[in-house]
Amino acid sequence: MKLLALLKDNFTLSEDLNISTKEISNKINEDFSYKNDYTIKKTSQTYSDEVCIQKNIADSSGMQMPGFKELINELKKIPPTATIYMRFIDSSSWSGRFFLMKKIN
Repeated sequence: MKLLALLKDNFTLSEDLNISTKEISNKINEDFSYKNDYTIKKTSQTYSDEVCIQKNIADSSGMQMPGFKELINELKKIPPTATIYMRFIDSSSWSGRFFLMKKIN
């Protein structure tokens, strides 16, 4: 399932997130699925720190990290101690994470 369809099938996306995800989905143009059945819970600040480290690693190895700017901008709007949930997503040549404020079933 294309990235945008996978996420829209399970979530209501904001207009900004819908636009951003559509752009990423069109660039990648692969089928995605959830990598596993569990959801990870951490604070907004913890995820922000982790994602910045991953971005530095990606940059130094010449890898793309679609959605980084949008994710960091959204995390900055959230209190550092707020609980954020995360799911892993995969395609044949991409792996990623999907962050959300409410736990999904």
